[in-house]
Amino acid sequence: MAFDSRPRGLGKLAYHLRYLVNPRFRRLVERPVFIVGCGHSGTTLLLRIIGAHPHIHPILNETYCFVDGPWRRIRSFDMEAYRSGARRWVEKTPAHIRHLERIFARRPKARVLLLLRDGRDVAASIAKRTGDICYGARRWVQDNRLGKRWWDDPRVMLVRYEDLVTRFEEETRRIFAFLGEELSRDPRDFRSKFALVREEQRPPDSSEVNHVAYRRWQVSQPLFDGRGRWKALTAEERALVKREAGPLLREFGYADSDDW
Repeated sequence: MAFDSRPRGLGKLAYHLRYLVNPRFRRLVERPVFIVGCGHSGTTLLLRIIGAHPHIHPILNETYCFVDGPWRRIRSFDMEAYRSGARRWVEKTPAHIRHLERIFARRPKARVLLLLRDGRDVAASIAKRTGDICYGARRWVQDNRLGKRWWDDPRVMLVRYEDLVTRFEEETRRIFAFLGEELSRDPRDFRSKFALVREEQRPPDSSEVNHVAYRRWQVSQPLFDGRGRWKALTAEERALVKREAGPLLREFGYADSDDW
């Protein structure tokens, strides 16, 4: 493997020795899971599902370690997962969809789950946070054009948000089969590991200012169907989304034409 740690002094030596002599640690290092996709595509939901598996340790914060570095931080994920007794770890940073080359250069046996969601819903969700519908649509196009290059890579699995929420059991079994993990519990129990606040509490505002608080609330909620949010867009907003994302919406099967 392309070794991806540069700890200093005795820490570096201890890490390398553990990798060489400890088969469980070596398998853990070689088999991480990365969740990527355009933001607002369901990556938080998927992290909760994967991270609730008893053999997989979730990295709860987006790390951007392959975006702005240092990528060597993933050595700390190895140690964190090892000490927890897990067999591997899962990390979710949507923006890593732009840096899969870097991920596979460092962890060539990694598995990547690439989330895809209707670009109209993504644009509507991003606009709610940023106030810019064009930015949301443009970001969806840019990220998913890059992601599409990896659809045929055997280390990458495309997961559609719509399948995850409408065919949950079938889709989660497909995902864990791709990861080589058996389901030892009902995957719908994922919330029990992450329920940090009462379900009935109202969500914080999802603006840029309160985005972290909103994510903390979101990770505690039960599975919900977020399809069709774009239907609340105004005619003007729809026109902007069609201008930015219309061709890719049709290519990905989310629209037959611009008549929506």
